[in-house]
Amino acid sequence: MKNSLRLVERYIVLCMLFFVINVCLSASQDNNLGKEMPIPYDFPDGWSRSGDPAYIIRIDSAENQTEKYSIFIEAPDFVNSEAHGRAYLKIPQKYDGQMVTLKASMKIEGNTQPVGLILSMLNIEGNTMHIRNTESDGLMGTSEWQEYTVSLLLSEHVTHIVAAVRLNGPGKLWVENLEILVDGERLSSAKPRKRSQWDFEFARGSKIQIAEYTPQMLYNLEILCRVWGFLKYYHPVVADGYYNWDAELFRIMPTVLKVDNRQELNKILLQWIENLGTVYANGAKEETPEYLIKFKPDFEWINAENFDVELTELLLKIRNAKRTNANFYTYFPLNEIKYASVDYENDAGLRLLALFRYWNSIQYFYPYRYLIDTDWNEILTDFIPKFLEATNEEKYRKTVTKLITQICSYDAFAHGTFFGRFQEHFLTYQLSYIEGKVVVTDYLSDESNDSALKIGDIIERVDGNLVDDIIYERLPYTTGANETAKINHIVKTILRLKSGDYLDVEIIRDGIALKRTLNYPASRFLPASKKEAYSLLTQDIVYIHIESFTHEIMPDIIKTLRDAKGVILDMRSSQILPYIDLISLFLPEPTKSRKIINTNRINPGMFTISFENEGGNRNFYYDGKIVIIVNEKTRKGGEDLTMRLQQNSNTFVIGNHTAGTVGLEANIPLPGGISTLFPVTGFYYPDGRQLQRIGIAIDEEIKPTLQGIIEGRDELLERAIEIIENE
Repeated sequence: MKNSLRLVERYIVLCMLFFVINVCLSASQDNNLGKEMPIPYDFPDGWSRSGDPAYIIRIDSAENQTEKYSIFIEAPDFVNSEAHGRAYLKIPQKYDGQMVTLKASMKIEGNTQPVGLILSMLNIEGNTMHIRNTESDGLMGTSEWQEYTVSLLLSEHVTHIVAAVRLNGPGKLWVENLEILVDGERLSSAKPRKRSQWDFEFARGSKIQIAEYTPQMLYNLEILCRVWGFLKYYHPVVADGYYNWDAELFRIMPTVLKVDNRQELNKILLQWIENLGTVYANGAKEETPEYLIKFKPDFEWINAENFDVELTELLLKIRNAKRTNANFYTYFPLNEIKYASVDYENDAGLRLLALFRYWNSIQYFYPYRYLIDTDWNEILTDFIPKFLEATNEEKYRKTVTKLITQICSYDAFAHGTFFGRFQEHFLTYQLSYIEGKVVVTDYLSDESNDSALKIGDIIERVDGNLVDDIIYERLPYTTGANETAKINHIVKTILRLKSGDYLDVEIIRDGIALKRTLNYPASRFLPASKKEAYSLLTQDIVYIHIESFTHEIMPDIIKTLRDAKGVILDMRSSQILPYIDLISLFLPEPTKSRKIINTNRINPGMFTISFENEGGNRNFYYDGKIVIIVNEKTRKGGEDLTMRLQQNSNTFVIGNHTAGTVGLEANIPLPGGISTLFPVTGFYYPDGRQLQRIGIAIDEEIKPTLQGIIEGRDELLERAIEIIENE
């Protein structure tokens, strides 16, 4: 890291020397440029000009205040008072500070309009964010040398600083002793920012095109993906956030693509890594006992088959290097660049970045990676050509969606990957997959009661397409822990449309085929539950609808439970939080409620085991029968809460297959405005039983029937009441 900082300091010094010599800033110890320095051009090198091209802008040695060269601007004869000549310098904002100051000495002659010493700040789009100048001071006429100063506060999104001098209308202007200061320090001694904070060369694209590819190029890209991801999380300088790591990928990728043999690839990667900065070995010793390690990072690819001895030893040294827990790139999505706009046809680099970023995120931070159906290494090999061939927006978004579905988690729902009108707005019906059919099972708003569909209707076609065909078409692009979860996800979204649009549906009602048009206003989100949070079903059976539960009603629930024979907890919802109040209410003694798998941020890819103990901290706890109802909509918080309450021996779970997705998620942004979630913390039963992809361990499986829906019965609730009454 120290070597990297020295390189940065050396770079800044060289830039400042270039700046000093060519821009008439100082060259001696107190920043004075002596007469003896040769001037290579009439116009200061590194500067640009704008305005009327008839204005003369050059370096002047005849008119100066302290035997320095000055910048001279002179208006042409008979110039319009609205014309101007401007000289300016644009530099990257590489400095860590609060205030930027531009100061210079100026002399004017025969000016009828104010002259300007101008300081401005630009953002990544090149737009001016802030500007300050002396024109408002009304400096006009003729005056001798005088010093002027303008200052601006630095803000986070400034990418460039622009220093400028401007002559408006007729007259002459001389400028010397021009300096840019950061918090009062000259640029040569100002504190530098990390390169990642000012390196925006590839903010608008990677500049990488790949029209055709060879097997060698595919191999090179696979190795680059692995090495780039490994360095991102393990190299101390990179992990500290010094580099814009996406930009470094785009810099090295063209060279890697040209390599036609493994030996040359090794040399390029070795040189690249050695230039990143010093690595101190033996810093990341793992002290976690083996029995508390779920699984370790996969470093089998770092071997003699892929790399020569020297590169292998360097990679292993980096694996064991000294790092901190504050890894710049492991706190998703804070430090990942989003790249909202993509040239899908031409920018192969950004398309590959989507794959590289996502693949490595799963490789090092997904606690259920070992549960993926296909080997994650094979998925990388398989998807590199897919991303290279995704040369339009639809192909790219479909490819990203297919990649995301590989991890087999409902959490991997990806915003921004949807294509077609079926993913825009909800129609407010609840649909379920019952006996192999898509059935209307509830109304989600009062508007629905008087609308075209009724509870018990079977959806046969949507816009002329068979429902079974729609499900088959969407399965490859649908996230879910298993096929059942994916089908339920599709069914939930099968009646979606653009706001103000309509759908033609064909239904079966009471055995009769009917056609209906759905065209009432749609909702962007599913409405909140209409059910009461709790109620008495009988004199001694309490019903709690968890989706509607709030902490405020806890005292009322406790009062109701005191004399209750049994309680029914309805978990049939995707909008459930694992409320601590409920856990402590139903776990009378301190109990191991779940096994937690955590990522190790110093050694990404390692997952360690811990246990959570809950319960036994209330004056009142419920000791009667607990029946929990679950179904395919029970996921995440609902599954987690159910699992924890199952540690009470009085708990009995009924229902059908739950979603099989639990854990705390992180958000990963991908190029094209896509963002996707995936679990970074895993939850298991305390005895180690798996919940992810399998779902809740159910004591009695029971599913609703089509006839029960038509009759308006809740067969699962009926069975829950029966279990308590027979207790």
